[in-house]
Amino acid sequence: MLVAAVATCPALAQAQEAGPDFAPVALNSFSHAPAAIVRAPVYDQHGRVIGRVVRVQADQDGKPSALSIRSGNGGPLVVVSAAAVGYDQPRNIIVTSAQDARIAELSRADGG
Repeated sequence: MLVAAVATCPALAQAQEAGPDFAPVALNSFSHAPAAIVRAPVYDQHGRVIGRVVRVQADQDGKPSALSIRSGNGGPLVVVSAAAVGYDQPRNIIVTSAQDARIAELSRADGG
């Protein structure tokens, strides 16, 4: 599902064209959350910025397990599984493949 999100996200397609170093990675594959990820913009599958990372939750070993995301206008806080997001570390952006009411709510709250 994450691959489909990356393939259909216009913002990521543009980033991919911008340089060969584009390599989104499933966030749950990191052994520890990258420090810069807090405040990273979060995109939905349509390339819209739907919010920013507020917090990264980790499991007992420090591996990312979930993200708390808030819309840009201070809307609702939504928690998404780390398995449902890709992280482009060089550009510090998140793309979520989650397709539920919580993500739709973030998109609406941010004017998307």
